[in-house]
Amino acid sequence: MKRAIFINLILLLAVLTTSVSGARNIYVATTGNDSPNDGTIDKPYLTINKAAHVAVAGDVVIIKSGTYSPTLQIDLINSGTSLLPITYKAEISGEVIIDGSVSVTPNVSNRRGLITIAGANATNLKSWIIIDGLRIINSKWAGIIAINSSNITIKNCSTFNTGASGIIGATSSNIKVLNNKVQQACVYPDKAAGTNECITMASVETFEVGYNTVSDRPTDPSNGGEGIDAKNASSNGTIHHNTVFNLYRVGIYVDAYQKNINNVEVYANKVYDIGGGGITIASEEGGTAKGVKVHDNVIYNIKKVGIRIAGYLNNGPLQEIDVYQNTIVNCGTSAGNWENCGLLIEATNAANYGFNIRNNIIAGSPVQIRGNNQTYPIVIDNNILFGSTLLSGTNAILLDPKFVDAASNDYKLKEGSPAINKVAGAPLSIKDFNDLARSSGNQGDLGAFEYSPNLGTADLIQKEAKDFRVYPNPVKETINIDMPFVDAREYKVALYDLQGKLIYSEDASAILLSGTDSFSINSNKLSSGLYVLKIVDKNGEIFSAKIVIEK
Repeated sequence: MKRAIFINLILLLAVLTTSVSGARNIYVATTGNDSPNDGTIDKPYLTINKAAHVAVAGDVVIIKSGTYSPTLQIDLINSGTSLLPITYKAEISGEVIIDGSVSVTPNVSNRRGLITIAGANATNLKSWIIIDGLRIINSKWAGIIAINSSNITIKNCSTFNTGASGIIGATSSNIKVLNNKVQQACVYPDKAAGTNECITMASVETFEVGYNTVSDRPTDPSNGGEGIDAKNASSNGTIHHNTVFNLYRVGIYVDAYQKNINNVEVYANKVYDIGGGGITIASEEGGTAKGVKVHDNVIYNIKKVGIRIAGYLNNGPLQEIDVYQNTIVNCGTSAGNWENCGLLIEATNAANYGFNIRNNIIAGSPVQIRGNNQTYPIVIDNNILFGSTLLSGTNAILLDPKFVDAASNDYKLKEGSPAINKVAGAPLSIKDFNDLARSSGNQGDLGAFEYSPNLGTADLIQKEAKDFRVYPNPVKETINIDMPFVDAREYKVALYDLQGKLIYSEDASAILLSGTDSFSINSNKLSSGLYVLKIVDKNGEIFSAKIVIEK
């Protein structure tokens, strides 16, 4: 019996090894040919569609730099597996341009993307596909769409001038949209078409929309155009570390619409220069939005309300809504006498419950918090409200929050700010807007930024990190740190600017104890310049390295 099990294991390993070894690179180039070429580096295909038809699990489609002008939408028709996804990537990120100017599809009738991943229906899915580093322009409908799909990652891409959304996930699961740039989306001129939003998650179970930049739709030619939207039956998702600006409509939108949306977390986003609201939670057509957390966001210069717990249209139920440790400044500046506020609690459905508004900083708006004569209980507690307010709740701090430089939109806290060490209640975030670890217990700070004193550069550079490998350097996206193997593997990692300001901190011990020898820091939100990386071991010994970040 044992021998039979052993033989079966050997056969299984052989199958897996054969599968991995059979995976190949498939090349596409503007100088290629779909026939008779075979997709090798010396004989690349001409079209991505050809590569998509032959790619199987484990294959990597490498697209060489240049502009591709398909006459039909690109359909990624085959699926990968969890161990062997199919990857479509630019050989050089950002230098592959897919121009939909002459493409017949997608269009308003088929409502697909210039790049389309589409299963036959909700049970016959396309899956395990990665799209990396492509630029899509001038699509007559969406840029990239994944519908009836699962385990799809869209990263390091950009879209520009798309009729509908730049990126859509719909009736799908496990969708990741990471580090993309979406500009001038939803420009189709017919209002009746319904162009969705710049980035759309519609009925997606488990999603992550992070580190994206969404911008530049300042007018309202059609029906749609919000920045990032999770809607309908979307659940178990995060919208984080995005930068959203220069839009006519809402920056980030969570809307149950006609279905039920559950467990969505919106955090560490920067939303500014928006014509509509900053962040809105709603149920337009009667579905229930439940378990929505909005925290550690920085929202400023919004013409309408900064954060809105909405009650418009059919005013569906909103339940267990937590809004905490956000910084909301200068909102509602051009919004008449209703939306002229930092935070608007508008929802009045009798089934609403569990509203929790705590530990925020709201300042500089005509009205800081406005309610709507709600009859259900709402907790508004321990917020800094600097300026006129119609609701203050309990334990309000009516003082200047003392920002570092509000005129330059630097809303970090100065020494002596009344926000420092003042959090109370729950929930509380564990990291701030900049991923800086929050102080534990009731020692944390109000608003999106945890206060940290400056250190001199001389205090940072103590011992060169010779036993550590820090790469690449200069860095564009991710700082990787290889740690020396020690039994304890206990390290704390911090990043400072040259003024000694703590930018990032993390206890790497848990990650290292899981068995890996490396640690990484996402640098997408950091400006170009010179930084100091500090690593502290279990004995308190400090190692340092200088890091150059280039954008």
